Amino acid sequence: MDPNELGDLRRVCARISARTEIRDVRFEAIHGELVGELDSGRPLAFDMKPSASQGGLDGEHFGVVAEYVVSIKQAGEDGDQSEEQVTEEIAAITIRIAGLFRIDPGAGSEPFDLDAVSSEELEAYARSTGLFALHPYARQAISSLSTQLGLPVLQIPVLKITTGEMGDWPQTVSSNDRHAAIFLPFCAGVRVSRVSR
Repeated sequence: MDPNELGDLRRVCARISARTEIRDVRFEAIHGELVGELDSGRPLAFDMKPSASQGGLDGEHFGVVAEYVVSIKQAGEDGDQSEEQVTEEIAAITIRIAGLFRIDPGAGSEPFDLDAVSSEELEAYARSTGLFALHPYARQAISSLSTQLGLPVLQIPVLKITTGEMGDWPQTVSSNDRHAAIFLPFCAGVRVSRVSR
């Protein structure tokens, strides 16, 4: 997601963001599956598609559901991720997390009417602040599940706001630097790739 889109979303949800706290987090789905054979001599590559949506306001509470679909593949020798060097998918991970958020109408100095909260505001909150709030839970679950599948630890990056053109994706990270940061666009359908050893 580019900074302009994120800025637009944050402007739309600013009224509720200033009054909202996370109350609970639960996993709705955690699924990992080996679908191919691992060549332990080659690094891993992955594509990830995170998305978020809102579940509607019920009194002072609303839900945000974040879903992460991760496709793990073998990279070519030396981390080469060109299409001809990346093999078939060897594992798939899907994580769906539900966060319960509460809007405090008494917070702030101005009067606040819960009945005036729009679904557009809630959706903007889900796709911006809500996804940022739930992302650490997804990172931990994906890392844990990758090792339970017998794969090397898959450490996905923190969410960051892109500042450049999206034409440079997927971005390759050196297989020697497992913890190198990359920018992570977080709108549905954007392809994110990374190499991990």
